[in-house]
Amino acid sequence: MNPKRTMTSKQRLLAAIHHEEPDLVPNCPRIWAYQMEQYGCIGWLQDLRSADEFDYDPIVCIPSFLPTYLKADDLKLRRAPESMVELDVQMRKSGESLRVTRRFLTPAGPLQDVTEYYPSGKTYGMLPSPHFVERLLKGPEDLERMKYLFFNPKDINIDEYHRIAEVIGDRGLLEVALYSALDYKAGDAFGLEPLLMMTVDQPEFFKKILDVFHDHTMEETKAHLEGGVKMVFGTWFYASLSSGWSPNIYREYFLPLLKEHVNLVHDYEAITIFMMTGNAGIFCPYLQKQEWISWRL
Repeated sequence: MNPKRTMTSKQRLLAAIHHEEPDLVPNCPRIWAYQMEQYGCIGWLQDLRSADEFDYDPIVCIPSFLPTYLKADDLKLRRAPESMVELDVQMRKSGESLRVTRRFLTPAGPLQDVTEYYPSGKTYGMLPSPHFVERLLKGPEDLERMKYLFFNPKDINIDEYHRIAEVIGDRGLLEVALYSALDYKAGDAFGLEPLLMMTVDQPEFFKKILDVFHDHTMEETKAHLEGGVKMVFGTWFYASLSSGWSPNIYREYFLPLLKEHVNLVHDYEAITIFMMTGNAGIFCPYLQKQEWISWRL
């Protein structure tokens, strides 16, 4: 016998998030790999389609409305954020991969990266990660050049967010992915291995890197919240213990940034969905001691 439903999916999810009793336990799987294989693509329309197909309560995630050169999906962007930045993009086939070489000329000096993209499918998986042949940032001098590649958050237009939210209605929740300083940002620009070594060899520079990218994340987040975004998907899986960071590094470097980001979202009476990976048994006690966490994350 089917249990009696007295709530919409949106009501059910919000009740669970706010520690209230829902009519049923909400079920919200992440099945993007199934969507890629069965539908040929992923996106908010595919989220609604699979929710109808499998009868679950979707939390629909859409990307930030701020363009970026640091997320794999956007690495082939040809438009420079400022007229003072010159950009040259070269693409060529290399076996099964597409090799993309980008050269930026900024007022502070040049930047270059080389990335290989592989086709989705059974060989490389449904959504294969890019292979970074040459990272965009290599040393301290590149960090100042990187600042010229940041798009201005004040220029974003999130009208589409409100159109999508209207379509979703009571069928689920809508969140915007706003990544931490490491996720798809410093972690891809420098690479996690060099960053891990910096905590030992160059701790002050490592802190400076985090501050530069975190400040940009805060500006990006504030612009979305002021535009009316009600739920933020704040990912910190590059900073998880499974990536190689020690508990002490997490407590010293990452926890203060997480606190600042969550507090900003809560200042706008919005919700943060927090994502991490790895050993939650080690990680969660740090969060339990924080007064700024209401576990509405």
